[in-house]
This record gives sequence, C-alpha cells and structure tokens, in this order.
Amino acid sequence: MTTNTLMAEYPVSVTNLDKVLWPEQGITKAEYIQYMIAMSPIMLRHYQDRMLTVIRFPNGIHEKSFYQKKHPGRCAGVDSNVSGVVG
Repeated sequence: MTTNTLMAEYPVSVTNLDKVLWPEQGITKAEYIQYMIAMSPIMLRHYQDRMLTVIRFPNGIHEKSFYQKKHPGRCAGVDSNVSGVVG
C-alpha cells in the first residue's frame, strides 16, 4: 500500500488515492480530496465549532457503512469520538 503526503496547511498522509469512491461517476479518492481542498475555504467557516457526523463507507458506497461523530471539546458529558454501525 502506497502512502502519499498531501501538502496542505497541515500535511496529511493518505493511502489508496486511486480507489474509486463513486463507481457510477468514476470519482476517485484523489479527485474527491482535490475537490474538498478547493471547497474548504467556503465550507470550513460554516463547520467551525460545530458537531460533525460522517457516514463512512470503507468498502464503497454499496457496502456496509458506519457513523463517526466528533464534536467541539465544549460539549460536556459527550464522548469526543463515537461510532456505530449503519445498515
């Protein structure tokens, strides 16, 4: 498995850049990351200090998924990283 480092504001190690995430459209992980980097100046200001829920599909959108939730540190009594299986 090849690991690449994306040189953004904070370097991030990423694997499987050629993995197809959306087979019907042929969109790869690398293309999705490029899109997110391009859109981040617009999107991040809306997400700052908000809870985040991500539905993850590690084996593609047609396979099992799970929720990954993170919240700002100021939410008392809530775990900072909660996940559960979906579907």
